[in-house]
Amino acid sequence: MVLAKSPKDYGKYAQIILSCEHASNAIPPEWRKLFAHKRRLLASHRGWDPGALEIMRTLQRRFGCFATAGKASRLLVDLNRTPWNPGFFSEVTRGLADVKRIALMGEYIRYITPVRREVRRIRDKRNFAIHFSIHTFTPVLRGRKRAVDVGLLFDPARPLEVKFARQLAAELRRRRPSLRVRLNAPYRGTSNSFTSLLRGIADPVHVRYKFYSYGGIEIETNQAIVRRGGKTFQAYRKMLADAIATVFDGLEKEADSIVRRRSEKSVSAS
Repeated sequence: MVLAKSPKDYGKYAQIILSCEHASNAIPPEWRKLFAHKRRLLASHRGWDPGALEIMRTLQRRFGCFATAGKASRLLVDLNRTPWNPGFFSEVTRGLADVKRIALMGEYIRYITPVRREVRRIRDKRNFAIHFSIHTFTPVLRGRKRAVDVGLLFDPARPLEVKFARQLAAELRRRRPSLRVRLNAPYRGTSNSFTSLLRGIADPVHVRYKFYSYGGIEIETNQAIVRRGGKTFQAYRKMLADAIATVFDGLEKEADSIVRRRSEKSVSAS
């Protein structure tokens, strides 16, 4: 489900992409028989990421950028996994006949194709694509309470991802000191995911030269924040958007300064 097909260019050197893989726990009519007795499972954190779509919509309104969201439950097919990952199909769909699993693959391809196209559009303009994949996570997993409010997941080998994530973490803490912001928690940023797939697709050659045209950061929000709802959740979403804008604008100014200095050196050398 593409929410913004004709995005505006927010930045001069980089453009923002938003995605929300686990936005819904809906099941399309043709697959509902499989989930006839799975209502509790669909409503749980295993079925979707409650609140993630609202967060992404807030960011999309702020930046006017490309945004897309999954239309069905991750229990059908997990859009945040690659097809060769064991978690791509759930316990409900893993045992389906090959022809049915191939049909589900179509859901995945229809989801990733517009995002790949947008990354290519940005790269062709010689700009950098910064992709925020929006998720929420359950506060308690296997009986253990997670000591994280916001997690920023990234690849430590990619300098711009590291820089953006660290600056965003610092900005979020500055705006709300009580917020427990963690880097590469509660999951690792290099784990199998939509962002890890796009890193390989966007930069298959440039990696060896340490030049990247794509950066992917997963933003994980504790569902305890979502459950507070109302003005509290709204204030959190606005704060997150403001923090991203502050970091993004700062990096744009830094890039502008570098370009200007290089231009001045070039003129003086000639």
